[in-house]
Amino acid sequence: VFVTIKYSSQGDSVWVAKFPSGGTDLPRDIIADNAGNVYVYGRGTTVLKYGHSGNLLWNKNYNFEAAESNKILCSDITGNVYFAAVKNTSTFGDFAVVKINSAGDTIWTRSYNGLGNLQQNHDDPAALCIDSNGNIFLTGKIYNLSAYYFSTIKYSAAGDFQWERVYSN
Repeated sequence: VFVTIKYSSQGDSVWVAKFPSGGTDLPRDIIADNAGNVYVYGRGTTVLKYGHSGNLLWNKNYNFEAAESNKILCSDITGNVYFAAVKNTSTFGDFAVVKINSAGDTIWTRSYNGLGNLQQNHDDPAALCIDSNGNIFLTGKIYNLSAYYFSTIKYSAAGDFQWERVYSN
């Protein structure tokens, strides 16, 4: 069960919402948008949206495996929400970013295989943020048979790939 609790500034419980989940789904991140809605992201790429009073507005499942992703939710000033995940492909696990609107509908999905599209690596997102121009930045680790690397990827607001920078440890 996903349990979401809203607290007042004094630490008192304002509302408690419970959402049943199955298998190994676990809540991994939570954000609030400018309107006071709360989004909860769960392992297995479940996204829940609660209204400011704790009522469940919608829940959606997206087709990505994100079992070990950490901070992966963010929102922009227009109410869109972004999440990052691991997308299983023929090149093992790749970085994926999904942009959804306030109704939970997918606007665009992008995936990227780090380190120049090498077959023997696994990409694991760790954080996602948006700048004041709407550009999306995704960072995480890449590991292959012999080494770990850290990658930062930039997408435009429209989802166009801009660049990747890799740091070797």
